[in-house]
Amino acid sequence: PKSTNLKSTNLSNSVGSGGSPVGNTGYLEPELNIPALGHQDPIPMSTYENRTTFRNIEPERFIPVNVTIEYSEFYKNDLWLSSLNQMFDEVDPDVDTFTGIFNPDTGELTNYFPIKPASNKLILYLNKHSYFAEGLTLDVEEWWASDPKYANTGYSRTGETHSWGIQRDTGVTDSIQNELAITHGTGREVALSLTTKYKILPVLEAEFQSGLKINFNDSTTESNVFSRTFYTAQHDKFDVTFDQYKGAPYKWAVYDLMTRTKVNYSRGIHFSELDDYFRNIKNVGLALDMSSNKVTIRNKQYATMAVPIYEETDAIQEPTNLTATQDFQNITITLNWDAVPAEKIDTSETPINDDTVAGYFVYKNGNLAATIHNPNRTSWVDYNVKPGVTNTYYLRSFSNYKHTTHLYNYKKISLQSNVVTQKVELDDAQFSQLVVGCSIPFTLTDNQM
Repeated sequence: PKSTNLKSTNLSNSVGSGGSPVGNTGYLEPELNIPALGHQDPIPMSTYENRTTFRNIEPERFIPVNVTIEYSEFYKNDLWLSSLNQMFDEVDPDVDTFTGIFNPDTGELTNYFPIKPASNKLILYLNKHSYFAEGLTLDVEEWWASDPKYANTGYSRTGETHSWGIQRDTGVTDSIQNELAITHGTGREVALSLTTKYKILPVLEAEFQSGLKINFNDSTTESNVFSRTFYTAQHDKFDVTFDQYKGAPYKWAVYDLMTRTKVNYSRGIHFSELDDYFRNIKNVGLALDMSSNKVTIRNKQYATMAVPIYEETDAIQEPTNLTATQDFQNITITLNWDAVPAEKIDTSETPINDDTVAGYFVYKNGNLAATIHNPNRTSWVDYNVKPGVTNTYYLRSFSNYKHTTHLYNYKKISLQSNVVTQKVELDDAQFSQLVVGCSIPFTLTDNQM
């Protein structure tokens, strides 16, 4: 994933939260760039492969920690959360280690443990100032996706100006309101009373009716990276109009901005010690469940995209002898292909259409991953690689369509190259070499990889 903000294209029809244009909010949305399609190529329903990832985001007040009840050791009488906190006084003398207990079965937040929970799962609110919380952060991913429930894509065979009716379901449904607040660490907290049982709902629907604003702050600099305002679920209907290509056939889509937040436990400095404390405290019967809390929201922001349909022709030299090589040290995959003969490379500055190669489109797992405007290039490196996951690649050459001035940004494309697959595999020796050569901590219990 890209770790920097990227400016979107074609956002003139976008509407942000509260009705302001997305492009004018000061925040740069993830890149929305789908410049090449053939007649048979479906328009991508998601740009997740080109998502923007923000790491090192600070939780608001607490970090959700999933725990499993081990019934053989689980307490038989009431256990107050404050009593559990007292057991951690040696490492957290000045703060409450935990600030709430969420029971997924009842949807309630309490200051005491249920005696007979329906399942063996609970979520504890770990105070972000706790010894065990040091280094724990959030990862936030954003990308564009078309709503699969509705036909928010289409095809204009003649390229005429046309309007289409759009339907969208956005916002936070009732079923994930708690999930969102808990994952971000913004939910309500309980009164840590020793004598009175106290239970509340973690979040109120009214908070989303007016808009729940969440600030994403960098945990190191404490500066604001960006903000999002989440609303209760709603259904929208409106029209969009496309007129970009003036006679050239095109495909179009309306994309919603997606935001996914997940807790990254891998950077915790002392977090793994928490499980040792649980297992060594008698009559508690709790164990850490390392599954990550995460939530995905379809935002009110949207973007429109119209993509010209390029003519596929065998007159343009397609890339040949494509290969893919993994690099476990850098966790990358490098594509290489043969150089195009000099006489088939576009070097002309005059407006002619000679089917020479002006660049390449790189496809990954069926989606456009990169556009290369240098026809002399013979390699491309994929930095967005997940170890152990197989990726499929192919290329197309493109030629600029020069002789018809009213076809804007129009291109011809070659037949596709040969298809290659590759993945980065780490055996024990390679993993050890990677860890030794890297300054960041690794943990084999990390499920975020």
